[in-house]
Amino acid sequence: MMGVLLALLMLASACSQSRQGIGNRGSTDEIWEPLSLCVNKAPDVALGCFEVQLNITQNLAYVYVGKLGFDAGKYPYRVLARPTGDASFHLLRDGITTSVGGEFEAPAKSGHYIEDYEEWMVEAPVARSPSGAGFIPAGAGAGIKVVDAILNWPELDQNSNDN
Repeated sequence: MMGVLLALLMLASACSQSRQGIGNRGSTDEIWEPLSLCVNKAPDVALGCFEVQLNITQNLAYVYVGKLGFDAGKYPYRVLARPTGDASFHLLRDGITTSVGGEFEAPAKSGHYIEDYEEWMVEAPVARSPSGAGFIPAGAGAGIKVVDAILNWPELDQNSNDN
């Protein structure tokens, strides 16, 4: 009996056709290939480097921290994203303290699909003070940019070509 159960489990595992990312993912989740988020659209220097991998099934992104130019434990950061055709960014996750080598999840906002976000931004929740001496708290979208880039998901192009 135990041998039959083990054989069925192995067969089910072998037949799984879903791509799997790093970490604990469901075996039937649709996981897209990770994209690099390591530059700024503006001429500012990127203060970090991340990879963003979409889990379409769970409507969230896995964000891997590759490089970070500051201590996240001392200076938490946040992730924002802007959907295609939208003028405003949406706060997906705030108060992040994940450091280099770690990963965290950033779920889509209610009513949104994670694959619709084209521009991704990681920022500190502070801005330079008007006097230039020190920092002041900043609302979402007004903080110091760590990275800010448009991500083009190849899977979207593939899906539109399939139709």
